[in-house]
Amino acid sequence: MPINEHSLYNVVNGYPICDKCMKAFNPVFGKEKINDKYKLYYLYNYDQNIRDLIYRYKGCNDYELKDAFIKRFSYWFRLKFSGYVVVPAPSSKEKEEERGFQHVEEVFSSLGFKMNQCFIKTSDFKQSSLSQKERGEVASKLEIKGGDSLKGKKVLIVDDIYTTGSTVKAMISKIEPYHPRDIKVLVVAKTIYDPKRANNNLE
Repeated sequence: MPINEHSLYNVVNGYPICDKCMKAFNPVFGKEKINDKYKLYYLYNYDQNIRDLIYRYKGCNDYELKDAFIKRFSYWFRLKFSGYVVVPAPSSKEKEEERGFQHVEEVFSSLGFKMNQCFIKTSDFKQSSLSQKERGEVASKLEIKGGDSLKGKKVLIVDDIYTTGSTVKAMISKIEPYHPRDIKVLVVAKTIYDPKRANNNLE
């Protein structure tokens, strides 16, 4: 089915989805703090629609979806994070080979920033399958190389999903010893805490 998009702005900028479809994504531009210190920015709530789209992208290897999430807002992000060194959350080597691409880097490639691939995932793990204790040990499964390149720099950590924040917090803990000028975090989607669901899980 052809996309009838009459916005010159969208055509010139090469956006992959129309305005009507973009509304279904429901961007919220949320902002919170990590450890009461570092700013976390997220574009979407991790609702069922976004969950399904991200699964199609990285779980079913639907590579064409890579620009659907943030490209429309890339100009704003480039202004917001101008001068930052972009550090993507790593995937395991096995997952990258299976997909044929590094999903986090590809999503944020539309920002036009050079990626500093200084993190390595030393063992494969899925956050949702980890216990609370195991989530606290994520740092032991991440290795940083060339951390000196972050000294005195403004660092932007990017990832696709923020749930408990275990990976992002582990990355921050490994970057801090290099005394960066600033650390910020940008993710595609964040899980929104639901007290009712949490209480049900405890019953």
